[in-house]
This record gives sequence, C-alpha cells and structure tokens, in this order.
Amino acid sequence: MSDRISGQLVRSNITGSVVIKTGKGRAAMLGIVTAADVSLHDCATVPEASVDNRIAFIPAGTTSGHFLIDMPFYKGLVAVAGAGSFIVSYT
Repeated sequence: MSDRISGQLVRSNITGSVVIKTGKGRAAMLGIVTAADVSLHDCATVPEASVDNRIAFIPAGTTSGHFLIDMPFYKGLVAVAGAGSFIVSYT
C-alpha cells in the first residue's frame, strides 16, 4: 500500500453522524464494526451532507469489514450513519 492512502489518523467507535475533520485531507479506509449504512461526505457540517457531495457509501446490511476509500476531500470529512458503529482512517 502506498503512503498516499495509508491513513495517519484514525477515528474509532463512531456512531451516528459526525464531523470527522474540517479542511482538506484524504479518506483512506472505512471499517464497519457493526452493520450500518455509512456514507462519507466532502463538507464541513453534518447538515451540509447530501448525495451531491458524497464520496463513499456502504449500504445497510453490509457485514463487518474494511473498505478502501482513497478519496480526497476539500471542505471537510463528514460521516453520516444509521445504527451501528464504524472506524474511519484519514489524513
């Protein structure tokens, strides 16, 4: 794996919708701990999250696992999720 996509920061035990980071960066990996629908968005606040700025989506019912995202974000990184918990790795 190249240095470009190895997340240097990790936010774990995330439940619900939350701002992960403001400003520029790169979403590296999304880990599903308990089944949930999770989407990552390039925006600065939770209310701004929409299908227009979505950079990744893992549908509900997906079993636990790790998913390579490797997508840049410019305004910020926001996670929107239903029930369940997940981990995001980013720079």
